[in-house]
Amino acid sequence: MVQDQYPGGNLDSKDGLKNKPENWGSLTRFGCDSTLLSVGIVAELNLRFGSFALLKADRKGGASGPETGAKKPKRREKDMYPPLNDLFGFVGTYRHSSQDADDRGTCHCDAEKAIKGEEHTTGFPRTFPDGVALACGCTHDSFHWRDVRAFVECKASTSQGEPSRSETVPETVVQGADYARLHLSADPFRVFSVGLLVYGFRFMVAIFDQDGVCLSDPYHLRNNLDVFIRVVYQLGHGLTDAELGRDPTVEQLHLPQDDPLRLVLNAIVEEQVKSIVSRQFPSYKITLKTSDTYSMEGGKKRMETEETTWVTIGPPIWSSLSYLGRGTAVWRVVALEDNEIPRPEEVLILKNAWRRNHRDSETRIYMALRHAEKGDRHHTYRKGIADFRLGADVTFPGRVEAISTINLRFLFMGNSTAIPPPAPHTPVLHRLILETQGRPLWSFKNFKELILGMHAAIEGHKYLVSKGILHRDISAGNIMLSALANPPLGMEGFLMDLEYARLNEIPDIYTMKSALDVKGATQTVFNDAKRGAEMTGTLQFMAAELLGAIVHTNRKVKHEAHHDLESFIWVLAYVISRSINEQKDLPTERRTRLKKHFVESFGHQSVNFIHISRLSGEPLVVDVYGDLLPKPMITLLNRLGDIVLRVHIASRGVDEGDSVHVKPLTHDILLKLLGTACHSLSSMSDVV
Repeated sequence: MVQDQYPGGNLDSKDGLKNKPENWGSLTRFGCDSTLLSVGIVAELNLRFGSFALLKADRKGGASGPETGAKKPKRREKDMYPPLNDLFGFVGTYRHSSQDADDRGTCHCDAEKAIKGEEHTTGFPRTFPDGVALACGCTHDSFHWRDVRAFVECKASTSQGEPSRSETVPETVVQGADYARLHLSADPFRVFSVGLLVYGFRFMVAIFDQDGVCLSDPYHLRNNLDVFIRVVYQLGHGLTDAELGRDPTVEQLHLPQDDPLRLVLNAIVEEQVKSIVSRQFPSYKITLKTSDTYSMEGGKKRMETEETTWVTIGPPIWSSLSYLGRGTAVWRVVALEDNEIPRPEEVLILKNAWRRNHRDSETRIYMALRHAEKGDRHHTYRKGIADFRLGADVTFPGRVEAISTINLRFLFMGNSTAIPPPAPHTPVLHRLILETQGRPLWSFKNFKELILGMHAAIEGHKYLVSKGILHRDISAGNIMLSALANPPLGMEGFLMDLEYARLNEIPDIYTMKSALDVKGATQTVFNDAKRGAEMTGTLQFMAAELLGAIVHTNRKVKHEAHHDLESFIWVLAYVISRSINEQKDLPTERRTRLKKHFVESFGHQSVNFIHISRLSGEPLVVDVYGDLLPKPMITLLNRLGDIVLRVHIASRGVDEGDSVHVKPLTHDILLKLLGTACHSLSSMSDVV
């Protein structure tokens, strides 16, 4: 299984599933027409059950038992494909008299030969489920992850999937979680992923979401064949897309090529999206009702606006591959009014992410920033921060309840009358619109543009710190370059994604001397902090000291401004490595070396290996680039490498009780280095 080419999120699937999965009981959700059941049971038992003889590879001792004279587990799993496909095909041919023949999807095993990667996500892992249930109109010989309604995972042995009383998560579930993270990333408006887990002669259904996994009761293929037929039928074409995890507030647009709306969208995509393949990405219509409550000076103020509708432009700019994280996706969007796009030139940014219910929403944090700016007597000019337009928790259509993992599970299990409120730590879906038009860091036209964008984002971070707000989640997905041809000074790039920012309650503003490296300024402090976990951030871009505190659980480290600044360095290294790896005209041998460097720097899924990579400074090694980088960039990476090495040595020295005094990393240090590099690049005749 390949997991090595993309910077993951908070934890990989195996690390994230340390807790025992929840159980929801029987598969009542998968009831269907009684005629199908009678025909299906009789036909399968009398005519087709013999084809399941190959499934009798389920031997005592399981896959971990002796293999002498027996096929290896992977081969035995593939032996399950023909009988399963036989059954899938039988169920797929059933059509009730009330159904349209074109309304049917299909289930099929052996997906590896046909499933396509997601070209808008560099290094999307090439790992595949055993089988898939596809949307109607798709064929199993060629399809995208976003065409998948549900996936099938096969294991030859019952012992590989049977839930136990221990805290050990079954192998089938761990593998399913890895497929689920790909499914959720490639189809970013999916709120959960459904897996049919077949292990030996047993099976169960799992739903994977941002809060973990929930399993049905286990069933037996021989004794409960009627249940299996129901499940296959419903996964293929019984349940709706929303019932199988598609966001109910989002609709994929299927427009004729000559439709006026399609023509306008095509023109916007042509201008905004450079990749030819990405231009073929479907458009989605998103509904957002902004209704949120904010604590404002002495009381509650309810803020409401009318429901707004937006249409996506091209593929997501960023789609997280992490499981059990926030599932962040960032899109280009335009406003839709009366089925028309009144302002095609106004392309904005939509961010979709899950937040923990006990944390302040990102919308609330942007409102806090606005409030702090109003109280700023010095009227400090803000640079490098995205301008917020609107945002709210996403609610079910026609209801007031916010979409959360707990009520999605509740509805999936067939309980549609009353939706329970989310628990304090339940993930809740949040959506916001940013006015600042941006594009990914790795779309830079030359290195000067990249450096200017990073410089502006660090200025934005410095401004936030001056207002008492610490970002705490600096990553490649939440720093963007301006989409404007001539952006204002200081807005060549900008910082967004403030959900993990550390701040306190909104009222009771006073001033005090500022924090690290903002000398002489004032800092807005918000009393009564509602803090989340102290350890926040995306692993691939997290400071080494914070990674060390995860690896060595006895260490206690408070997330400070200098940790965010180190994250900016790893983001720059990632963007440089990624952009060079995307060059098409390199010799094969050199491309192989560059890819190896990228994987070793940003491909690890284990926290321990990421920590080792950061301590070694591997992402900042310049030898692999040679003449692909201009001299000012090589000088910059070398100096950044020296800085982080000294910082890491100092932090280890303190851990060991030594007296090591090294200046902490500050905004001014980074800004000066970037400014020098930018000046040197400007003086070159050809800015690469």
